Amino acid sequence: MKMSKGMKKDADKFLIQPGMSFQEGISGTNAVNLAISLEKSVYILPHHHYCDFLRKWYCYSTPINYKGKLSGCLALFIAGHPIKTELIAITELIAYQIATELRNISKESPCCQPNIKLNDRQITLLKLLAMGLTDKAIAMEMNLNIGTISYHKTNMYKILEAECSTQAVVKALKFNIISIDQIEL
Repeated sequence: MKMSKGMKKDADKFLIQPGMSFQEGISGTNAVNLAISLEKSVYILPHHHYCDFLRKWYCYSTPINYKGKLSGCLALFIAGHPIKTELIAITELIAYQIATELRNISKESPCCQPNIKLNDRQITLLKLLAMGLTDKAIAMEMNLNIGTISYHKTNMYKILEAECSTQAVVKALKFNIISIDQIEL
């Protein structure tokens, strides 16, 4: 999530940052932890928190279920005033949309694409392309000449049915051939 300067200032003021953990052992009982434990939506008022840094926050959290299993949690935190019912409804709709998108993605999973088999060099090449490296930089990184890189790219494009590096990387990510976590920036 990209934050504006105002959002960053507010986040710093309230100590909650993107990516922050709300496990019970770290932040005490809270809406995220309870929604995950109970597998149902939870609304917590500030005075219900026993963790000091959450005592100003109204927290609403709803679990995201996918294939009958808890896959995550969507939380809404507002400091200083109760959460409006409209925001709770929007949070529920977003959680529903996320679960729907997960179902749609699984329909396009790699198991539905059995003909996509890349060798180790092609996968390494994809990761380097995803990092934005040029063919020359890739050749130096892989200790190959540029002609060999072009050869591997051509074969990789055929296998992925891609017309360019960007399309190849997008398809590799979509079909879980590579993951975002494997791409170093």
